[in-house]
Amino acid sequence: MVLVTAAAGGHGSVGPQLVHELVAGGHQVRAMVRKEDARCAALRSAGAEVVVGDFLSLASMRNVLSGIESAFFCYPLTAGLVQATTIFCAAAKDAGVVRVVNASLMLAGPDHPSPICTEHWLSERILDWADLGVVHLRGGFFYENVLRFAAAGIAKDNRLYFPFADGEVRAAWVSGRDMAAAARGALFGEFKPGTTFNVTDVEPLSIKEVALAIGKNVQRPVAYEAVKFPDFVARIDAQLGDNSYLRRHIAVLAAAMGSGRVIGKASDAVYQLSGRQPAGIAQFATDYREVFSPSE
Repeated sequence: MVLVTAAAGGHGSVGPQLVHELVAGGHQVRAMVRKEDARCAALRSAGAEVVVGDFLSLASMRNVLSGIESAFFCYPLTAGLVQATTIFCAAAKDAGVVRVVNASLMLAGPDHPSPICTEHWLSERILDWADLGVVHLRGGFFYENVLRFAAAGIAKDNRLYFPFADGEVRAAWVSGRDMAAAARGALFGEFKPGTTFNVTDVEPLSIKEVALAIGKNVQRPVAYEAVKFPDFVARIDAQLGDNSYLRRHIAVLAAAMGSGRVIGKASDAVYQLSGRQPAGIAQFATDYREVFSPSE
């Protein structure tokens, strides 16, 4: 039995895509969600057992992890990761879990200006110490962030509005589809505990190139247009809510994207872990073509 946390969504929508990959491969899957909603029906239809769990409750996580042999751990980009990791490890040890695949960040590191990146580094260390056969997947910048924060501008104005200065800085990106494929490989491959992969597309892309690639797929000219950071935050304020961690993280990324240097480095981890090349930006744009297209 394999546990997939953040199964209804989560960062990059990796969870639901991983559930479908695992079920299609004949695995028994328990899908952990934070609440019952319409997305749970799709998980059950796929063949997964759906359970409601609370990362910050030891009793809840003991119930979620009961009978589990391997697990995909993915915590949302918000406060509480260190506590959630500690609780998860305690419950996983009790359950006899022997493999954990941890969804981390490419920029994870000590003393990072983004608290989210620092806490992901600390979370990695806790999982290492817990001796759960962990494999860390440090994902690049998710293409799904464009979907989450800029799809409306693409559909309405043919503009990808982001606060990334002149848009020339290249970054290592990844799609949720490719991260899920890598996670499946990490769950069942033979790896030394603590092994870390940077999971990315085949080459770094600038936000200008991301916009052009989406435009090519939807067969309309889509262009990147820089916006000031306060204006960008105002556009997405409802999505950010009171999540001060994510607000700070986005501010750090915006500053980095104006630095003039490449952010991250491309790797062949998707191929190493899944046996196929990344589906990449073209497949991402195809998957969400309707979202990027003007509504009637």
